[in-house]
Amino acid sequence: MPPHRSGSSSGLVPALLAGAFVVAVHGLWALAGGGPVLDGALSGPDSYLRLVRVTVLAETGAWFDPALPRGDAPFGTTLHWSRPLDVLLLGLSAPLLPVLGFERALFWAGVVIGPLLHLAAALALAWAAKPLLGRWGAALAGGLTAAQPGLVGYAVIGRADHHVLFVLLAALAFGGSLRALTTRDSGPGAALAAGLVTGAGLWVGVEALVLAAVQLAVLGLFWCLGHDRHGRLNRAFTLGLLLAVIVALGIERGTTGWSIDYDRLSPVHGFLALLLAAFWQGPGRLAGRLGPVGRFTASGVGALIIVGATSWVFPGFAAGPMADVAPDLVALSLGHVAENQGMTDAGRFLGLAGGLLVGGPWAAWRLMGSWRRVETERWGWLLAGLGLVVYGGLAIAWLRLTPYLGLMLALPLADLIRRLDAAFDRREPGVGRALTRTATLAILIIGPLAAGLALGGGKEGGGGGATDATCRTADLAAILDAPPWNDRGRVILGAANIGPELLYRTRHAVVAMPYHRSSEGIRDAIGALTATDTVAARDRLKARQVDLVVLCPGSTGDALLTGDGVAETLYRRLVEGRGPAWAPEVTPALAGGYRLFALSLSPPSGG
Repeated sequence: MPPHRSGSSSGLVPALLAGAFVVAVHGLWALAGGGPVLDGALSGPDSYLRLVRVTVLAETGAWFDPALPRGDAPFGTTLHWSRPLDVLLLGLSAPLLPVLGFERALFWAGVVIGPLLHLAAALALAWAAKPLLGRWGAALAGGLTAAQPGLVGYAVIGRADHHVLFVLLAALAFGGSLRALTTRDSGPGAALAAGLVTGAGLWVGVEALVLAAVQLAVLGLFWCLGHDRHGRLNRAFTLGLLLAVIVALGIERGTTGWSIDYDRLSPVHGFLALLLAAFWQGPGRLAGRLGPVGRFTASGVGALIIVGATSWVFPGFAAGPMADVAPDLVALSLGHVAENQGMTDAGRFLGLAGGLLVGGPWAAWRLMGSWRRVETERWGWLLAGLGLVVYGGLAIAWLRLTPYLGLMLALPLADLIRRLDAAFDRREPGVGRALTRTATLAILIIGPLAAGLALGGGKEGGGGGATDATCRTADLAAILDAPPWNDRGRVILGAANIGPELLYRTRHAVVAMPYHRSSEGIRDAIGALTATDTVAARDRLKARQVDLVVLCPGSTGDALLTGDGVAETLYRRLVEGRGPAWAPEVTPALAGGYRLFALSLSPPSGG
């Protein structure tokens, strides 16, 4: 580890090294697996649907309308996504427009936005952690984010995903709160900035409530123990959160579109932010005159009142983002998507969260040591440790939260590596020291991932329901975008995971997509293809105005459509060539492995 240096350039060199490591990892990843990008492929359904959403925005200018008319056909659907990533994609594509045109410029913006956001997040963490780890330790933490597969998997070339934008905002918010807690002369400005950034995170996605809760818990404990008797930091943080949420609501929704939603920024979250700010401006300020017991009591009662009032005014708040979705539809739309599953085996855990086995105990040891000796560090390690515990538990339950775990894991691992490296420097030089140092650092950086891969896990790191490789959707789209199928927009029924790519590559509409707001489409697709009564199946398809059924036998995407081994489902009859007369298979066989059936549903119902 290079020694500490003074001077203005000393902060730049570590950051450049961290950034270079992130760029190198993404470069190697692109060389190893980025070939499909050159053929116009993106990573996962979300990337395709994100570009469809941005295209609709560019064509219609309907900023406040999240509708996707060609999804959940023929009724159309909406998305819970927000506009910040859309704006970034449009901004990245703008310089390329004169050369490539809109479609290709937007595609390449989607290709590079993940690595660019990861680079920004790594540099943000290198800045954020400096009060806790020093310049070189913080820079190492930024670089180590590129050794966290759960984070890198969401940031790879060809993946346009808002999770990496949230990781960037989480790093900035962490830096603000850390400075508020550890720098005595920082004043409330750092806490205000942390609140503003956390509010911007809520704009990106409501999972930022977890980030807000972690910061408020530590700031609240800081106040309860008398370190901020007047609650200046909490007042500043909640004021920043409220201001950011109000501004974001105005930008995202305007003056008329303030519907009550639990899965995207809405008045629900504005009301919560208002109650938090009101507590710290009023009761919290008064309770600062009490002793620790009184302050603990006041904060506990205040938290219960705030959560209770929000749940009373907005009954779905306690149910979380899926409050408006029927439980069976949640299972259909989310339970079979990889990123919504948990770490169900040792390989998956080691590959995506194995660093917890080392980073968790180290963070606990550093917290205990600093709590006894170094007051300025104790709160920083408490913030980092609580974030590690919370995001670690959530990531084990839901793979989609592994990016945030990767961000938090980088902190204790960087501190441990920095201290071990310094210990090696104190030993006698020689080949043995060099080999031991290299082996130790390699084990800490990539050991858990290597172990996870050896056990068959760690490959999902950001997976999130990528299109099944059994069939090539791009080949199917090329056929559907040519005569005789391109004479008009048609309604296509197939596996949910191919829906977004078909929307991106063709002019057609799809019934099923892997999103909770489109769960009715998934239900109807499954209901029609698993029906054993062809009359009932036909009526269901007719209600959806389906023109074409697309199947990929043997694929994971089709697994929900088969009927769990029932022999006489419509799906089985179609793939075995025993389908009804109103659903003939298109011949010759399609390229790419798909099978296509053109429906004729206008005559009266019959077998």
